[in-house]
Amino acid sequence: MQIRIVFMTAALILIARWDGSSRQPLGSGMNDEVLGLAVIGENNVNEQTSSAVSVVPKVGKSAGDESEPQAGFALTRPEGADNHAADNPTAEEIAMKAAERLSKAVVHRYPCDLRTDPVQRESATRQTSSRSELFFEGFESGVVPPSGWTAIVNNDYTWEPNSFSPYEGAYQASCFYDEYYTGFQDEWLISPIIDLTSEGAPWKLDFWWKGSYYYSVSPYNSCDLIVMISTDGGTLWDTLWTEHEAGEFTSWQWYNAVIELDGYLSESNVKFAFQYIGFDGAEFSIDAVLIHDGGPAVGRCCYGDPEAPSCDDTTEAECAALGGTWERYRNCAEHPCPIYYPPPPNDDWTNAELIPGPFPATVTGTTQGATLDCPGPYWWNMVWYVFEVPYELNDVDVDYCGSIPGLDNAASILYSDPVVCEDPIYREDYEWHDCGDGETNPHLWWTSLPGPATYYLPVYTGNDERQRPFQFTISFSETEPPETGNYCGDPITFDIGLADLPYTLTNQSNCGRDDWYDNTCLGWYDRGEDIIYQLNLLEDLDLSITLDPKGTAYSGFLIDYTCPADTSTCIATSSQSEGDPHGVDGVSLTAGTYYIMVDTWASPDCIPDFDLTFEYYQQTSGDDCTDPLVVTLPDDMIGGPDNNAYIDENQTNCGRGNNYEQTCLGNWDKGEDIIYMLDVSETVTVDILLDPGPTNWSGILIDDNCPPDETDCIQYSTANTGAHGLYELTLNPGYYYVMVDTYASPDCIPSFTLTIQPVASGPENDNCEDVTPVLLADGVPVVFTGDNTNATHQCDLFEGAHVWHAFTLDTGMNVTLDYCTTNPAFTNAWLCLAIGCPCSGITSSGEYDWDTCGDSNLTISWNALEPGAYYYPVLTEEGSEGPYTIHVVGEVVAGCCVGIRGNFNASEDNDIDISDLVYMVDYMFNAGPEPPCWEEANIDGSGPVGADDGPPDIDISDLVYLVDYIFTGGPPPPDCP
Repeated sequence: MQIRIVFMTAALILIARWDGSSRQPLGSGMNDEVLGLAVIGENNVNEQTSSAVSVVPKVGKSAGDESEPQAGFALTRPEGADNHAADNPTAEEIAMKAAERLSKAVVHRYPCDLRTDPVQRESATRQTSSRSELFFEGFESGVVPPSGWTAIVNNDYTWEPNSFSPYEGAYQASCFYDEYYTGFQDEWLISPIIDLTSEGAPWKLDFWWKGSYYYSVSPYNSCDLIVMISTDGGTLWDTLWTEHEAGEFTSWQWYNAVIELDGYLSESNVKFAFQYIGFDGAEFSIDAVLIHDGGPAVGRCCYGDPEAPSCDDTTEAECAALGGTWERYRNCAEHPCPIYYPPPPNDDWTNAELIPGPFPATVTGTTQGATLDCPGPYWWNMVWYVFEVPYELNDVDVDYCGSIPGLDNAASILYSDPVVCEDPIYREDYEWHDCGDGETNPHLWWTSLPGPATYYLPVYTGNDERQRPFQFTISFSETEPPETGNYCGDPITFDIGLADLPYTLTNQSNCGRDDWYDNTCLGWYDRGEDIIYQLNLLEDLDLSITLDPKGTAYSGFLIDYTCPADTSTCIATSSQSEGDPHGVDGVSLTAGTYYIMVDTWASPDCIPDFDLTFEYYQQTSGDDCTDPLVVTLPDDMIGGPDNNAYIDENQTNCGRGNNYEQTCLGNWDKGEDIIYMLDVSETVTVDILLDPGPTNWSGILIDDNCPPDETDCIQYSTANTGAHGLYELTLNPGYYYVMVDTYASPDCIPSFTLTIQPVASGPENDNCEDVTPVLLADGVPVVFTGDNTNATHQCDLFEGAHVWHAFTLDTGMNVTLDYCTTNPAFTNAWLCLAIGCPCSGITSSGEYDWDTCGDSNLTISWNALEPGAYYYPVLTEEGSEGPYTIHVVGEVVAGCCVGIRGNFNASEDNDIDISDLVYMVDYMFNAGPEPPCWEEANIDGSGPVGADDGPPDIDISDLVYLVDYIFTGGPPPPDCP
């Protein structure tokens, strides 16, 4: 079993005409490969994702600071930061907006959902037979639980009556998934007491069920349908069946399960239960629950010529003898055999039927026999028509009046020539209207289709029983000319030369202009209404272009050579989630014609008032790789107190532009850049130090390429606050490039100092190899003293300079470390211990306080450290530099695990229950608190606690093991170590 935790990853392309019993999700879902569903990939939610940066926790305290900042292992985007990745919408927002966009593909009259059954089928009528039947429930009362049944409800989303597409009759029992993710679903529907000793018959449990293979088996096992039996009236339960026993099945298709009850025929106090368990799963439904003796049932048998089939009501064996297809719960009188129709001649777009005109033109046809044409995007059986439009812009109208009976579904897409299934043209709008002949049919229309051109119209009326004859009338007219600036054919034109700068287009708006172009290099920022400009550049210029949206959030603009703009790469783009001015600097353009589009994300869908400003960009040395600031080494190392350092004070990267943002700095290259070129004439070994002053979130790198390598620089360093750098660099003669950058917010450093100095000789414990670990005895303090002045950097897991102390444990211990009596008190310290030397791993961050010492020094404690050697780095930075005293004491830890593993929340009663599962999910997926006892949390017992890489990995296998044990009768977790 596997459990998947996912939030809003894809979208529907179906729109319900009315809201039936089917619940609709908030943009959730993945492709179930069923009728009418499409998906945007789970990994396509953000073109620029954050790179994880390994940063060990440290804690700082300033005067008057009463708060204790939270520390964590991985650096996350700071609150309020505005980098390019953050500018992109969240996964949830993208899913909802994609749902809004993709919902234009089909219109239909029945509720549907990626997590619920999208296909309305013809319901069967239950037929009696000659076999003995002990019990039957078809849920036809429209009440769940039915009379005599009971329910166990743990979630608002539980078993309920459902009239949408039952197997037989008018109702089924369905359990929908919790679309708001309020908690784990464990929902029981329990039968009355049944006496299986009655009549001494070999009873069997027989029922029909349907659900989503995609969400319950593969690729996601997020929910299960389980059938249970109790022989003591409902106290103890055994598992009889789960949907996994069906093997591979098709989502939302009814299946029959028959369970032999031979082992229970002596039981008279029997109850059956249908249990839905899961989180972020999908609907399960059951119908026609029957206990019978296995005698032959009567159903519909279709045999003979498939285009004119014979039909008899027979047993399954009799039907097999006729070579037919048998279906229980159907009969020939009410459900005649389906007729096989050969594929129509226009079954494929390459054989589309031409609509020659004159227009309006009325077309009759049928989808009977139509086959699947676009698997993946649309699992529809369609036929195709082709027509020509003559005008530059065309309004096209398709009305299905004349279709008798009225259609339940209709594809609402067109295609240009040639047809690419993944790239439809969505309708502008649609309505269901009374045709005046007693039928209600869809009416669709498209506006402003470019022409003269060829278009293909696919006709879809539903699959299987809903493939039928149809009629539609198609007409088109010339679109009224749009306002100048609405589209590429008529842009707002202006000229710019050097003498015209600065040049501002003031009080502009794209509201009311429509969304003409939504597949450009702007990504999700081209989903609003567009305004198009044509810039005629009179001479070669370097420009800065700024958009001021005047408070409107989620705005963007692009500049490109062509219109519409390229789908992936333009000359330049700028987008921002806030409503502040933003833009691009240093755009080098030769004289010629360029196109600019101003747009927004889907909501808000336009900018009521904005200014677009063009200014001359004066490039200075250091702006980019073509003109870097040149430093000659060692000749320029003549500054500083020892006259042996290169020092560049009061430098800035503000106003230099964000030229390079695909480097080894990850998300620390999203601000403006400054480039140094080091011209090394003889081999030097240096430290390169960056002091950004009060500016946070700074980064520095060195590489032998410019632009720097995306993944593999020579060395790089990033820091949330304070000075940091590149250490012990041995540079042979040649050219090297140093880039100073920032996170996206703040996007530059107003004043920084860059120092290049010879590697200083550090303290005697500057490297961990020079430290001998001290064995900690139970309760016996160890005192370390030292001075971290002139410390250097050694371990990349701990940024900046540090010195080392080490201790070993020969048994598990709680360890406390403090800086008590250090004077002046250190204002910052690392909260983790290194494992190995040189450090190959780190422990979790310890708990800390500033009060225990009583002299403003820090105390840190780690619980249940396993035997081994631990190295502590003493942080070196302003406020934490100079002589220090450190006390370390360990106390032996008794084992925290009791009995078997699995008490994840370490509850006093040692019960293993749903509260442990909730605690585990919160820890794994919501950054919840760590488990109090790692031995209990290591459910499957894989890997020893306290291996060289620290506490055990708590992963999906542990979660699966616990769910299997709690809910499906799986094996108990291993014994405690």
